[in-house]
Amino acid sequence: MLETLQLFLIWAIIGVCVGSFLLLLLHRHKLQETSVTKWLAVITAVIAVCALIVRIIAVGRLPFTSGLDFGFWLCALMLVASCVMTLRLKVHAIGFLIYPVAAALGFWMTNFSMEQTAVAPALRSNWLDFHVSTAIVSYTAFLFSFVFS
Repeated sequence: MLETLQLFLIWAIIGVCVGSFLLLLLHRHKLQETSVTKWLAVITAVIAVCALIVRIIAVGRLPFTSGLDFGFWLCALMLVASCVMTLRLKVHAIGFLIYPVAAALGFWMTNFSMEQTAVAPALRSNWLDFHVSTAIVSYTAFLFSFVFS
C-alpha cells in the first residue's frame, strides 16, 4: 500500500514540476505581478514533503540508507528551499531551474524498488545519519549556488 503511494507521490512531483515549469514559461513576462509562482512553489513543496513523510512512515525510521532515500530528502529540501526563496526573497524565476532538476530527480527515483530491505550491519552506525544528512544539505547548497551564479 505505502509502496504504491510513494510511487504515486513521485509521479505527482514529476507532474507538478513539469506543469509548473510550463506555467512559468507561459507567464514569464509578468512573473512579479502574478501569484501563480507563489502557488506553484507552495504546491510543489507540499507534495515533496508529503512524499518524504510517507517514505519515513514506510521505512519506520529516518530513511538514510539508499539512493532512493537520498532522492526523497534532496527533492524535498530543494523544493522547500525554492518555495522559501519564492515567497520570502521574491526570486520568482528560481522555478525555471529548480523544477526541471526536481522532475529529472523524480524520473531517476522511479527506477528504484520502493520496498525497504534489511539494513546491512555496516550501515547501522549513527555516523551514517550524520554523513547522509550533511551530504543532502551540501548538495542542495551546491545546487542553489550553481543556480545563482
